[in-house]
Amino acid sequence: MSKKEQKRIYEEWIKQIAEFEHLDFVEAKKLYQRMSDEPDEDKAREYFNRLIEGTLYVVARFIKNNNFSSIDNINFDMNDVINATSELWMRKIKTGILLEKDTFYKIFDTTFYKELSQMLIGIDFTVAEITAASTDNFSDLLHAYIEFSQKNGGSSYDDFIRIFSEYFGVENLHSKINNRLNAFGLSDMDLIEQTYELFEGIIGFLENEDGDISYNKRKLDLLKNILLDSGLQRLRLNVDDVYEKDMTEGIIKKMNYKDLIDAINNCVWLDDRAKDIVFKVTGSNGEKKISLTEAAREYGITLSRASEIYYKSLRYIRHNGNVRKCLK
Repeated sequence: MSKKEQKRIYEEWIKQIAEFEHLDFVEAKKLYQRMSDEPDEDKAREYFNRLIEGTLYVVARFIKNNNFSSIDNINFDMNDVINATSELWMRKIKTGILLEKDTFYKIFDTTFYKELSQMLIGIDFTVAEITAASTDNFSDLLHAYIEFSQKNGGSSYDDFIRIFSEYFGVENLHSKINNRLNAFGLSDMDLIEQTYELFEGIIGFLENEDGDISYNKRKLDLLKNILLDSGLQRLRLNVDDVYEKDMTEGIIKKMNYKDLIDAINNCVWLDDRAKDIVFKVTGSNGEKKISLTEAAREYGITLSRASEIYYKSLRYIRHNGNVRKCLK
């Protein structure tokens, strides 16, 4: 989905919620207390609905402030962002969090960002598994690379290597490469080159129209799961990416029928739709084999989205013990 379309969806939603009353923090807190004290369930539900409707403008500001419409990711669109953020907001309000804070914006803490990224992405990434950085230093390295790029009007792969080398205290980062493969089938060299492309991609969609990046190190840290996923989807889920297709299709060729079905059914990261798409596209578990185009049509989604679900699902089942044995 284009950034223009993302913004259009957001603006339409803003028009819809503009009709609701705007509760300030004190009013919202009082209404929550009334809801908690109300013995009549129907009346309490009425108070809760009014409370949510009256604070959706806060959710809207959160989405705008984080510039989610600029994140070009085939893994989720603006509808996903609005629905996930609103759902998480409702869940937070239900817990009584208003009584613990003194402003709305203290609700948007690190935990909120992490839970939101899990809802949008479907998995809590271990950064070290998919980039040359670790969970702890990812934000520091990205921030250092952004600062260098802005100061010098751009950067190259050699600059990237130099920044990483200086950070880790080694003259040449390549000397530490042992061609190790991780759970995603990526070597250390793959990870380094991918991290460079990932950083470049993140810079690309964080830049505003003036070429400025307004994200500080703390914001990068809060958003790192979403930023990581956004960059990785761009790099690894292109439907024309032969390497990605070969790597994932190889799973099917090397798996026997029963182990493949068990791996899919037992994968905790896949929802029912994802499992169904894999079963149908692979023609397994008693399903008639169909194409990704047919799967996209059946579920009312784009071909890119169907491809993303399919290939992402195959990567996830690589973690199954029987799958790993077959791929050795």
